[in-house]
Amino acid sequence: MEGPHDVAFSIRLLKSIFDVQEVKNFKELEDAVRVLVPNVFPHDNDLLKRVPVPTFLQNKDVCIAVHAAGGEDAIPETVGDTLGALEGENVYSVGAILDTDSKKSAEVRSSDLVSAFLELDIDFPHAAGDVSMGPLKKGYYILPDNKNKGTLEDLLLESGEVQYKFLLDAARVYIDSIDGLCTGPEYKEFRKPAGKNKALIGAVASVLKPGKAIQNSIQDNRWFKEDALSIKSIADASKFLSQLFDFKD
Repeated sequence: MEGPHDVAFSIRLLKSIFDVQEVKNFKELEDAVRVLVPNVFPHDNDLLKRVPVPTFLQNKDVCIAVHAAGGEDAIPETVGDTLGALEGENVYSVGAILDTDSKKSAEVRSSDLVSAFLELDIDFPHAAGDVSMGPLKKGYYILPDNKNKGTLEDLLLESGEVQYKFLLDAARVYIDSIDGLCTGPEYKEFRKPAGKNKALIGAVASVLKPGKAIQNSIQDNRWFKEDALSIKSIADASKFLSQLFDFKD
């Protein structure tokens, strides 16, 4: 996954689709995937760098490792390193989720990603949202809908209209009231194309999970649960993950 919010989103949907639980105790982790847990600190000799430990979801039959790659350019390398580390194990599926919060269109991001995978001799589908069949299922999904520019926040806003409308309406009043005042260099993140949407979600999440990161709210609150799962954009992402990790085939 591209970043921590995408990881939280994916985990929340996977838990809704499959009977899997997050692994917290290393001793409970499947032996085959323990190689994905770094055993050296500091990572890359950098004391401030987060140790890249995947989040593991598993049940008695399967284990899913969800990585935060740290950006679009790092996704192919993360996938390649993971497949290399698990060589010889029973790997059934591999996928990626990213967004279009950039100057690139979804089509360009798709083309760039497929080309980067080919350089690593990994043949991914050419169309976002497709899942290749075979011994190793592969696919990638570009938020919000594989076509339009946007981010995970677009899905969160759609969900917010259903799950937290009164909070979202109040957050819009607040963000609109300060919009014209946030013009200095400190507000460059706010002025980015997705900045206001991120601020809106942050304002709602700060009420649901005061003092905690947005990904905590994505995991624990109702953004991607209950009625929100019927929203088309969220249902389409769920369908992709369901096809990618259909272990019955």
